[in-house]
Amino acid sequence: MRRLTVAAVLASWVLASAAVAQTGAIPRLKTPVTVKAGFAAGSMSVAGVYVGIALGYFQEAGITNEFVPLAGFNQLVGPIATGELEIGSAGPSAALFNALERGIKIKVVADQNTVYPGHSAIALMVRKDLVDGGQ
Repeated sequence: MRRLTVAAVLASWVLASAAVAQTGAIPRLKTPVTVKAGFAAGSMSVAGVYVGIALGYFQEAGITNEFVPLAGFNQLVGPIATGELEIGSAGPSAALFNALERGIKIKVVADQNTVYPGHSAIALMVRKDLVDGGQ
């Protein structure tokens, strides 16, 4: 049952960025859950999750997120592998590839940001005077 609940939470995380355009009812878990989620502190990749929280989508679904900020992606693999964290948001890293090579049971279930030519999930903003000045 716990695996099904975590799968539901994973799906909600993946869809959180698209939740702003949500038009129908959000499915609610039968039993509310709290999910420990790790992410690299300062990472913009979880911005959509914060939007979903602010708009009440997780609360409506019966999900409480307990965020555990980490210094970087490499620190995420150990706590995920041991069950200390239930979900994580990270990019590919040496720690991830090493864990997979050693047979540690970690699953990459979805991408959180997809980039197509000409379209990006992250924006780089620069002051106009710096661009105009060639910096």
